[in-house]
Amino acid sequence: MNFENLKDLVNKINNECGEFCSKFQYKRKELLGLGRIAAANQLYSYTDEERNWAINKGGGTELQYHVFLRDDLLGYGLGFNTQYVPFANDKSTVEYMEPYAKSYLSQHNLETALLNKGFTYIYGDKNDLQYITHDKYILIGKEIEISKNGSFKITDEGFNQIINDLTGILFDTYVKIIDGINIDKITTMKIDNLKRALLHKKQIILQGPPGTGKTYTAKDLAEQVIFGNITSIKKEQKKRLEESGQFELVQFHPSYSYEDFVRGITAKSKGDKIEYVTEDRILASFAKKAFMNYVSSTKGTEIISKKEWAREKLADYAEIVQEKIDSEGEYRLTDKVKLIDTDENAFYYTGDNWFDGIRHRMKFNDIVEAYLSNPVDKKSFKLLDNISGSAKQHYGYYYNVLEKFRANLTTEYSESRNATVASERKYVMIIDEINRANLPTVLGELIYALEYRGESINSLYEISEGDRSITIPENLYIIGTMNTADRSVGHIDYAIRRRFAFKDILPDPAPIHEAGKEYFNHISGLFIKDYKTDKTRRTKSECLASDFKPEQVWLGHSYFITKEPTEENQLPSEQEQMEQKLETEILPILREYVSDGILLEEETKMHLLKLDIIL
Repeated sequence: MNFENLKDLVNKINNECGEFCSKFQYKRKELLGLGRIAAANQLYSYTDEERNWAINKGGGTELQYHVFLRDDLLGYGLGFNTQYVPFANDKSTVEYMEPYAKSYLSQHNLETALLNKGFTYIYGDKNDLQYITHDKYILIGKEIEISKNGSFKITDEGFNQIINDLTGILFDTYVKIIDGINIDKITTMKIDNLKRALLHKKQIILQGPPGTGKTYTAKDLAEQVIFGNITSIKKEQKKRLEESGQFELVQFHPSYSYEDFVRGITAKSKGDKIEYVTEDRILASFAKKAFMNYVSSTKGTEIISKKEWAREKLADYAEIVQEKIDSEGEYRLTDKVKLIDTDENAFYYTGDNWFDGIRHRMKFNDIVEAYLSNPVDKKSFKLLDNISGSAKQHYGYYYNVLEKFRANLTTEYSESRNATVASERKYVMIIDEINRANLPTVLGELIYALEYRGESINSLYEISEGDRSITIPENLYIIGTMNTADRSVGHIDYAIRRRFAFKDILPDPAPIHEAGKEYFNHISGLFIKDYKTDKTRRTKSECLASDFKPEQVWLGHSYFITKEPTEENQLPSEQEQMEQKLETEILPILREYVSDGILLEEETKMHLLKLDIIL
């Protein structure tokens, strides 16, 4: 097949894709929640003939279908763009693209499938996606050699392969990446709903059958409450929580007592003598730390903090800048960039050779936060955690303003004249398997304290002479997890139940990879009737005993999650992992269910035979 140039190639691809162009655009509209489709008969859009590349119609700040023509190579694939996009000013380029990169990396099977089909990183690499920065283009695709003799030439087989890839594996990958973002949004919504309940009630219990990720969700919720966001890499999350000083996790068990959890007496040897000392345990110690913060944060003061001082000084500097702008029309930052206006909260800047009318907003808050962090150069400024994405992206201009602001200061902040007021922090304790202990015995008088926050109550033990007090402050939150299938655990009485909000955490097929989905569908049929064909129904299966509800015992998704095999982990294939899980995890608990009378034996055996599984 011959083509004259990239424009001709794009037209031929659009024509050959035919109805797929409409399919792609309508699917894009559905996935991204758009009001209309970008075009009904175009996959690629090519409007600038000076460019040697084209992207899908409408794909400015999204995951992009990409095609390029360079020298003797024709390339195509999926692109992640953090380069400047003229019409995109709501967020930084990194903020636009980060969700797509995160979704792609979290679905390990996508990269494996692409590599198996001959795709590779043409521009950038996996590290660029993991640590995405401004002004990059990462393209995962294929390159095909073409010949040129007046016009370009590609074999019919090569052209057909391009069409098959565009309408096949690339479309499948495109959909799954954006689906992953939407799943992440749903997860965020779930955590936000749980957060609202926790902040209102102060203590909640996440309840559900085994394997639904109750502890996993509890940690996400704790991180969201403490930091306002959730870390996707769970090793980093664990470190972040543990180092915060605002997080504790304890697991209850049947022999757990008040003396283990709240306050008790410890025997200590002093030479040849034994001394008995009353000590605060995990809850009392944690509550004391939270209470000290709460008290200091509520103290009134007329003395301003360093941050407030810096804001006042920056406002003074902004007046100097505005005066110069009023008199000279600009305030120079560099030979080519200048401040051109100010408002109550920001400077505005532009470049001599930038597009007409384009100006950027530099928030005062970013300059104040940077001043407090005191970066020594532009590189250290860029690495600050407490500045916005826009400040990181245009760090050179921001650092220039910071330097001019520092030089303008005639006085330095003095702690002898000013005091920093402590801000209130949120403290979160997770009690895993909360119902495995005898709760009235373990909590004791704290059953009252949980409801009447801030009131001092008397403990069984005197912590110091004449002092038995314990206070649960307003800024301490408790998240319990409870396995609803375990009938051997302790009963939660009504007095305790009234003090907690109970939230169901149920099986969710979204994180299950392909190898486990069919197993999940069939096993779910033991609890939910016709689950495989109607996943929205909650009609009880004939396999489940009459005195159980599906939501109490339905096996969770973690039983069906597999990991991508890599050279590093040396894991077997995901199908083999799933078969191992079936033999070592799923069948044993199903046999326990049958033995405990949760599942009916004959009905369960018959159902599993449909999947060639012998109980």
